[in-house]
Amino acid sequence: LVPSGRLEEAETLLTANLERTSATGAGAERAAAHHVLATVLEQRGDSETARIAWEDGLEIARECGAAQVQADCLEALAHLDLEKGRLDDALSRLESADQLYRHLADTSGLARCLVTSARVVLIRGDYSHAMALFQHAQGLFQDLRDRGGQASALRHQAQLDLRMGRLSAAERRLRAALELLTRTDLRHEQSAILLDLGTLAQLLGRYAEAEDTLQNAVEMCRAAGNRRAEARGLTRLGQLFVGQGKPELARVALDNA
Repeated sequence: LVPSGRLEEAETLLTANLERTSATGAGAERAAAHHVLATVLEQRGDSETARIAWEDGLEIARECGAAQVQADCLEALAHLDLEKGRLDDALSRLESADQLYRHLADTSGLARCLVTSARVVLIRGDYSHAMALFQHAQGLFQDLRDRGGQASALRHQAQLDLRMGRLSAAERRLRAALELLTRTDLRHEQSAILLDLGTLAQLLGRYAEAEDTLQNAVEMCRAAGNRRAEARGLTRLGQLFVGQGKPELARVALDNA
């Protein structure tokens, strides 16, 4: 339900599952439910409640020895630390998660850690190292035939291309990422790619295309209940309208964001 964007339905089921497992004392299952619930909350825009749920899941997982859930919660919390600019905290959690994933022989987890580590490295300005990490992660996801993971790694490479002014390379990667998701229901990743394609079209002066692409991304986020991504898309639409001298449309988009 979560990858396909059915977030409200997922939250209802997870809340019921937590009530049941709290009564039965099933520690590993309860920890896992906290982790997935936190993922839903974060996508719906409630990052602080998500943090609490991940920290609760991590504590329960440590108590019952559920190494997989420990690693997943650590990796997710590292992502939140990154978003808040706490880069040292993010790297510390990633190191712990990486050790657990290696012990578990979890290649997917290792690849996700690589992506988040690359984002930290990118923020610190080491673009070549960041690109190498993103590409390593993409290779691991490709070995796993994980289309969503491959698309995510490609999208982050495209974002790095954008930072470096390589607009054609960024567009190639983003369109390749979108193609990977053809005939999948991974709406969260699809909408993220569309947001970047809309931004790229704006940079290239293709304003009508930018508006259409960003509108499609916003509608996809709204249908999926992904409020955080929807707000990001509306903000980009507002900025586009400002640049085009459309203040009323800009005001509506930014107010709704």
